[in-house]
Amino acid sequence: MGSLSGITVLDLSTIVSGPFCTQMLSDMGADIIKVEPLSGDPTRSWGPPFVSQESTYFMSINRGKKSLVLNLNSSQGLEVLKTLIKKCDVLVENFKPDRRLKYGLAYQKVKQLNHKIIHLSITGFGDGINPIQNTPALDLTMQALTGIMSVTGPKDKDEPVRIGVAWLDVLTGLTGTSGILSALIQLGRSGDGQHIDLSLFDVAIMSSINIGETYLLTGKVPTRLGSEHPQIVPYQAFKSKDHWFILAVVTEKQYGRLVKLLSPSPLDNSAVFATNRGRVEQRGEFIGILQKLFAENIRSHWLKLFTRSNIPSSPINNIGEVFEMGIAKERNSVWNVDHPTIGNLPLLANALQHTDPGTVSANLPPPLLGQHTYELLRDFAMLSKQEIQSLEDDGSIFLRRTGPGDYTQDKGYD
Repeated sequence: MGSLSGITVLDLSTIVSGPFCTQMLSDMGADIIKVEPLSGDPTRSWGPPFVSQESTYFMSINRGKKSLVLNLNSSQGLEVLKTLIKKCDVLVENFKPDRRLKYGLAYQKVKQLNHKIIHLSITGFGDGINPIQNTPALDLTMQALTGIMSVTGPKDKDEPVRIGVAWLDVLTGLTGTSGILSALIQLGRSGDGQHIDLSLFDVAIMSSINIGETYLLTGKVPTRLGSEHPQIVPYQAFKSKDHWFILAVVTEKQYGRLVKLLSPSPLDNSAVFATNRGRVEQRGEFIGILQKLFAENIRSHWLKLFTRSNIPSSPINNIGEVFEMGIAKERNSVWNVDHPTIGNLPLLANALQHTDPGTVSANLPPPLLGQHTYELLRDFAMLSKQEIQSLEDDGSIFLRRTGPGDYTQDKGYD
């Protein structure tokens, strides 16, 4: 049984940050009701690749949820939403502030329906009166706006580079998860819920750590350094005779072992390079010396020597090579679940799975669109068959008539 067993989360979010957050909560045992528009979460159409017509992107961030298709642009749909809010413990949404008001989801109104509910609002720029609060915000636009693209990519090219995954969305989802867990603890103490106003902008600023702090204290604008570190040398990629690798020396003891390993070399007895400060100040000359040395032999030779000397280093793997590593199998990095149309479905495991006793696991596969609409309206919202039929006739919901979630197979349906 998960630590969040008995907690029900109403998930109105789409794309990445909100769904990643609620997937984390599901792995911890919470029941997730994923409310989708008639067209479904946009990530359902992101592809190829698709497997059995299901987007691999959608499936990567939506396991452990039940899908309820609800039209929030209909008055009946909004009434159903109010019923769900009254019965849930947590509400997660990522509407722009103007749309949140349109749907009657301002926290004060939500609180009137359920004073114990924890309401996480994810936006680009937060609530308030700032003139850009209703501007659409995606991971890419926010990477650009918040400066991360100005320090990412080759240092010799004036070309912005996106981080290869939705970095800011994932960090926002994790931050939202932390906020909800904290609010649940406070709920147990006070009996009252909370509103968590979380923005991608705030998360990006928080996550800039040394880059942002250095600017605040020095006024110097950071620039692109490729794989190099602005404050540690050597800490970057190097090209051997055959392949690239990473060398990351973070202490002077490690540097001493590196000099000994490479001896004889121009680094021997060099007072200029003896400290990290000196190496940072003379970065170009120092890196040139190392690169020339490393080009004399193959990567496996260097990595073997670094490992023996306890110097941090690594090959630069592709994604396929990562999953073939023994540690990936040992750490159970892939979970397998039974999907209703795909069968065995491998999914990326939750990094918190190694708890003792184990309380983190995959509870359900990613849902088909509307797979649980009828079930949730009948068993959770406690609506009658006539009320459910009225909602369908009104265009407020979508009911599946074939395959998993086929509501006509209900023995009591007439």
